[in-house]
Amino acid sequence: MGDTNAKVSGDNTGREGLGVMNENGELFADFCGQNDFIIGGTFFKHCNIHKATWKSPDLATHNQIDHIAISRRWRGQLLDVRVQRGADAGSDHEMVLAKIKARIMRRKHDEPQRKRRFDTNKLSSAGERRDLALILQNKFQALANLG
Repeated sequence: MGDTNAKVSGDNTGREGLGVMNENGELFADFCGQNDFIIGGTFFKHCNIHKATWKSPDLATHNQIDHIAISRRWRGQLLDVRVQRGADAGSDHEMVLAKIKARIMRRKHDEPQRKRRFDTNKLSSAGERRDLALILQNKFQALANLG
């Protein structure tokens, strides 16, 4: 986003711009096209008073020359772009406000190992106890041979 002094007009893909495109507007539109950006202020239908980001000192001319560009991939997250009039910033420009939908997803970590549940009822059988004892004896014997 920024003060680009680019008038992109309604000829941009959004069809809701204000004014007639100037040279900076053509450069900005080309830049957005090459980088797969959209110009947010041209996609939302508002009255001209909510599109104009600059007014001339004589208050006769209003232009939309400040823009928010967003990647086309994130277009669905952009809910609205409009001018917030009345913010005292010591400038002849109005503040551009964008509403976005932030979908924050939980970060996926490596899945923790599930706790194993042992069927202790099998130990009531003498054959199962003998097999388990043999398996454990072999494992401990292998560890003893390493050390």
